[in-house]
Amino acid sequence: MAAGTRRSEFKEKEQSMHVSIRRYKTDSASEVARRVNEQFVNRISNVTGFFAYYVIDTGEGALASISVFETKDAAEESNRVAAAWVAESLSGMLGLAEITAGEVVAHKAK
Repeated sequence: MAAGTRRSEFKEKEQSMHVSIRRYKTDSASEVARRVNEQFVNRISNVTGFFAYYVIDTGEGALASISVFETKDAAEESNRVAAAWVAESLSGMLGLAEITAGEVVAHKAK
């Protein structure tokens, strides 16, 4: 059986997931986190195909967000929604986002 066939069989059995990880430098991690919880979480969760959203305070002057979606298009839309919200609500509090995105090819959760 070809590797491509195995992958398509895996996808038929498992739900597809796409992730976008955005990393930002900031001097205001606690204030950014407060605003994210109060304003942004509802916005990102309304993007079609939403599964999960997490924000991590690295403790090193950076925050990282992890957005999990059903499709690549939805993950890309989350980046657009995040960029617009950051420009609107966090101007001057965050550096430019470093974005890593792709399809989840292995996972385990309880």
